[in-house]
Amino acid sequence: MKLTISLPFILITTLISVPALGNSYSAMEGIEGQRYSDLEKYKANCPACMSVVQNIIDIRYRACAQSVTVDDVIIRDPLYGYLNSMKFMLNNDLYNQVLSIVINEKDCIDSLNWLERANLKIESLVNKPI
Repeated sequence: MKLTISLPFILITTLISVPALGNSYSAMEGIEGQRYSDLEKYKANCPACMSVVQNIIDIRYRACAQSVTVDDVIIRDPLYGYLNSMKFMLNNDLYNQVLSIVINEKDCIDSLNWLERANLKIESLVNKPI
């Protein structure tokens, strides 16, 4: 399975679109016209997305002793957009291998560095000749 084109695109769009973790999303603030109710609808209508969110919450807690909320992960965590894309492109076995790589490449201080380092290893995993 060749994902050479998609992985760099996913990484670049993830790095550009996600701010650093900070205060949680409130009903008063919106992101580019989105409202809190939109976020709630998103969470209710995408169970697969929520499983990725839970994976990230677990990874951040186990690897870095960080507690983050569901909203923080969806809105601010660079790992979310990347792993969510992986979840929809890969079978379960490969996705679980991706999660292992993410855990092993942890950088609890710099999420973007964490993602870049993990991406290098993930690219070689998913682009292996069959």
